[in-house]
Amino acid sequence: MDNDTDLGHDPRHVHGSRHDVPVEAVTIVLAILIVLSVAGNLLVCSAFVIQPRLRRALYLPVLSLSVADVMCGLVAMTSYLAKKHVFGGKKEQVVCDISRFSYFLTEYASVFSLTIISVDRALAIVRPLTYQTTVTSQRMKAALGCTWCWAIIVSALPFFWKTEKDDGCYFRPTNEWSMAVIVGNVLVPFLLILACQFSIYVIAIKHAIIIKQQRRISMVNRRGSTPRTEAWAIERKATVSLSIVIGLFIICWGPSTLYYFLQKVSPGYFEGTFGEYEGTFNAVVKLMTFANSCFNPLVYSWLNKDFRQAFLRVLSRKRYKNAVEKQASQISHHELLIRQASKPTMVTYEHS
Repeated sequence: MDNDTDLGHDPRHVHGSRHDVPVEAVTIVLAILIVLSVAGNLLVCSAFVIQPRLRRALYLPVLSLSVADVMCGLVAMTSYLAKKHVFGGKKEQVVCDISRFSYFLTEYASVFSLTIISVDRALAIVRPLTYQTTVTSQRMKAALGCTWCWAIIVSALPFFWKTEKDDGCYFRPTNEWSMAVIVGNVLVPFLLILACQFSIYVIAIKHAIIIKQQRRISMVNRRGSTPRTEAWAIERKATVSLSIVIGLFIICWGPSTLYYFLQKVSPGYFEGTFGEYEGTFNAVVKLMTFANSCFNPLVYSWLNKDFRQAFLRVLSRKRYKNAVEKQASQISHHELLIRQASKPTMVTYEHS
């Protein structure tokens, strides 16, 4: 995937025949996206600090995704915005390199995090009996660490394996690298995500039929829901919210990925199709990729009770210190029994 296309081309050429997006409009939109992305995803990260229920293997990829989105807002968007206003000299090259490297790094880290989320949900739904022993926090952390290392390595390759064409950046991806990462870092994970989602859908249909039958039986026997149906309901809620996150990512990144892929396969296709409006199309697909970083916190607060409660605690200024003090003040059941058993002895001693 190449990153040569810009949001509205160089402002020094705005008087040409191309209908490019004004730099002022790009600046305003990006500034809004930066604030929303950083604030929203820092809120998600804070939720992990104050809400112990979120520190499970299930939600660790969500934390990884939020970290990538924070980096996207702080580094990728900010440097891309700076690239619209810094021209000439060493500063332009540095800003360009930071912009391109951080853009690819955060994209691939997000893709891999979403892939792990899909695999995790598929295992939880398809293999519920072995899920708890198969997916542990340590294994999840190891998997996420490996994916981040791979994303860093792949994103750094164009610093060393680069095209001879000088476009003002030291970070210059070759066509071979671009095609390789589109297939290996985007297309293959995307197919894996689709396979996981399909398997989840098939099992969900089967469970829906089973639950209907159990409800009919429970109505006859006047019994409530079984532990099995309650466990399935919990997994289903988590799967639905995370599936929406995956769907939003595909919607936001799909057009950009397809555009760059076709651009490499047939460079003149979009020039002939869009002509002078190619700059506007570039702006739209690029802004869609950046906007994706803002959506996830909204999904979590809307559909996930644990995140919603944690967000309310953060926003109401109930800090981590209060949560720790509350946890420390809670007495275990065993300690409570010991105190209750020792209390009569103390009273008898005082009366003697």
